[in-house]
Amino acid sequence: MPGTVTGPRLLESLREDATSDARAAFDERYSPVLLAFARRLGPCELPPEELVARALDAFVADFTAGVFDPSKGQLRDWLFASAQAHIAGASLSAQDPLSSPEELEQVWRAEWRRAIVRRALQELYEDETENSHVLQAFELHCLEKRNANEVAHELGMSRSAVFSAKSRLMERLSGRVGQLEDEF
Repeated sequence: MPGTVTGPRLLESLREDATSDARAAFDERYSPVLLAFARRLGPCELPPEELVARALDAFVADFTAGVFDPSKGQLRDWLFASAQAHIAGASLSAQDPLSSPEELEQVWRAEWRRAIVRRALQELYEDETENSHVLQAFELHCLEKRNANEVAHELGMSRSAVFSAKSRLMERLSGRVGQLEDEF
């Protein structure tokens, strides 16, 4: 997608000036993942937004100090380490079922994937504004799990057109998810 900044380019900009627009773009891209992770862990000492801000600040400080070497690991893993230290460590649930490192990592990876899919869907909607029936059919059938016959009747289109919308948009969505996985 034109205008999308890849993870490596974003990190390069962040290293050059951590107080710039790159920091705002970094926070915009990764805050939703950290926030979803914090909320999945349950009650914490501080509001989730504050924990996320601390985790991002710590990551940026470490990154600009040269602690994070992009050639020796993935950004996702470095952010997870920051999330573990600043978010999971603040959980008030001592008997939380998500307390083992494996379970925390599983939740982290699921939230990372959800963030990518949400972003891909958002971009899909931005690209498909000219054909609202196709988007409606996709939403109703794929996201709301409604029957194709019901959706076709409601939108005044054939059942075949509903399946065509699903196929076309799922293909585009899948391709975009793959691209975003590389960019994130």
